[in-house]
Amino acid sequence: MKSESLTSIVVMILFSVSMPVSLAAQDKVKQSHPHQYHHYQIVDPGTFGGPQSWTFTPEWARAGFINDQGTFAASADTSAVDPTCSWSPADCFATAGFQWQNGVTTNLGVLPGGIGSQVNWISANGLMAGISDNGQQDPLNPALPQVHGVLWDHGRMIDLGTLPGGADDMWANAVNSRGEVAGQAYNTIPDPYSFNGYGYQSRAVYWNKGAIQDLGTLGTGTDAVALLINERGQVLGVSYVDSNPSAFCSGVQIGFTFTTGSFIWDKKNGMQDIGTLGGTCTVAYDLNNRGQVVGQSSQVGDPVNVGFVWDRATGMKQLPTAANLYGGADAINDEGKIVGEGDGPDGQPSALLWEKRAGKWHATYLGSLHSGDCTFGTSINLSGQVVGLSGPNGCITVLPFLWEDGGPMVDLNTLVPPNSGIQLQEALQINNRGEIAGNGVDANGNNHAVLLIPCDENHPDLAGCDYSTVDASTAAQSAAPRSMPNSTPRPVQPWRSNRFHSSAVGGAAVLTPQISPVPDFTRPPPQFWVAATPLTPSPVNPGGSATSSVTAGLGNGVATVTLSCSVQPSPALAPTCSISPASYTFGGTPSTLTVSTFGPSGRLLSHSGSGVLYALWLPIVGLVGAGVGLGSNSNGQKRKLKAALLACAVFLCLAFQLACGGKSSNGTPAGKYTVTVTATGFIPVASTSSLAMLTVQ
Repeated sequence: MKSESLTSIVVMILFSVSMPVSLAAQDKVKQSHPHQYHHYQIVDPGTFGGPQSWTFTPEWARAGFINDQGTFAASADTSAVDPTCSWSPADCFATAGFQWQNGVTTNLGVLPGGIGSQVNWISANGLMAGISDNGQQDPLNPALPQVHGVLWDHGRMIDLGTLPGGADDMWANAVNSRGEVAGQAYNTIPDPYSFNGYGYQSRAVYWNKGAIQDLGTLGTGTDAVALLINERGQVLGVSYVDSNPSAFCSGVQIGFTFTTGSFIWDKKNGMQDIGTLGGTCTVAYDLNNRGQVVGQSSQVGDPVNVGFVWDRATGMKQLPTAANLYGGADAINDEGKIVGEGDGPDGQPSALLWEKRAGKWHATYLGSLHSGDCTFGTSINLSGQVVGLSGPNGCITVLPFLWEDGGPMVDLNTLVPPNSGIQLQEALQINNRGEIAGNGVDANGNNHAVLLIPCDENHPDLAGCDYSTVDASTAAQSAAPRSMPNSTPRPVQPWRSNRFHSSAVGGAAVLTPQISPVPDFTRPPPQFWVAATPLTPSPVNPGGSATSSVTAGLGNGVATVTLSCSVQPSPALAPTCSISPASYTFGGTPSTLTVSTFGPSGRLLSHSGSGVLYALWLPIVGLVGAGVGLGSNSNGQKRKLKAALLACAVFLCLAFQLACGGKSSNGTPAGKYTVTVTATGFIPVASTSSLAMLTVQ
């Protein structure tokens, strides 16, 4: 979900808030009254005997669990116990992929001999891509089962196999309506920095009509993954570019050890590097049917990630934010409208909608559910409806939002029946019928994959639907509580991370990376995050200071990291920062970040134009005194002594002026300063960063 990480506090430059809503080709799309929201009916497809169900997002790309026919695809626990705890690490039950359509939930089954399956994507015409095990032990990773990519073709389950001569592991991440599949497979070349920690080289693969093709890598990179495929057969993926370490990219998403780029591939043009914005880390998240790509890319020197849009005609373009400090583009619809996040006015990442008008990209700030929330958009449909997540402290815990027709955004929990027994936590995708796929939790903390259906004119006579509308301001005032009993807070952007993990020692279910058989495996694990609360107070006057609470974590893991900080820009008398204590144990008492500024310096003369006078008046007095002494009637010996003393006085006055005279200092210059907080040392190459902003007035 897309990292791994994230926060920056800036004063937002006001953008245009008008959003033209295209109505072309959308006769069946919901047309809501301005600032009036429809209620939603919540659909829980259930499980197959176990306690939980899930929507599993493939790798780091945007979600694809629901199509415009209203078919919802996800995975649910069975009653079978998974001895490896691979399919559902939270409870160690085996899972089965399912589809829900028109009130009917269908178990999609598993490969012969297997116990688990998982759906990753559903196409416009109902084809589904995912994975299943075959009940056999993986010879390269004995702790894991053999996992194959699968394609569900309207009741028929197709084993996509593995790379010829490769490892017994292949993932199908996405499929288009022609049955072309994009995914990831492994060969048998050991690689301690393999994507997802499998321990062998990861390859981006394309499957069609029974044949699997290795798409290669960018540059001299060793690992790649194919994330998405559109209706034109264009494949989007991520690849190492070379073997040069990238400290910045190692803290992004699952952690990319080396310089990382993104590519688009098709049969005609092959693999094309979409480029960079000057840094060592470019990660693409979405591809539309026009061939436009969006994602995040670091700038020269890797200060931060910023959002980008790419197409073959114009190349990569940075998307604007308030102060262009950082950002990320998470999804793009077929009209070219983009949603994501960027620096906002309240000290947190802010959900943004980008539209191209008169040849330029313009950003609209979508607001937040609560003051101080971090927000980001996850999906946008053709009518411009946006869903996403909003929550405090860098989005460590989140609530799902819906934004439409100029807003304001509303908590989706306020639009569903209050007696549903489920609190919604994630809104991952919205289709062109206004239906929303996501996750929620019950009172016992069990996860439920859910579908939300709008009670509107395009869904008439839906049982239990409330067809009245809700004023946006009323819905905003009745926002749901932030948590339910026994629910587990989710790390930053969990919707972009894999949920397929290896078991811990003794069979305990913990969120850990897959275990590599290579002894020196040091790839950063997924979901490693650090978060800094907004600096308070801000702004400050020169001489003032501000503080923030800093925490870090790794899913359910426990470890100790070292915290450090830096401030940019760094002119003379720039703010300084420190963190105490400089070590932090996951789940412990937060460390304190302190950012201090310099106050005005003392001066003898302070009125306008005093600098020149101050630089001259003491030497002039000294010279006059020396002249008087030399012209006196004293004897020669006394005259020489007096002259020497006065000469020394002149010298000291000049030295004083050089050191302290001339221009006066007003202390730390006014402006905005970005404070980067970095957590390192969890394992040798793991690091992740968060941003805060201090304004000096």
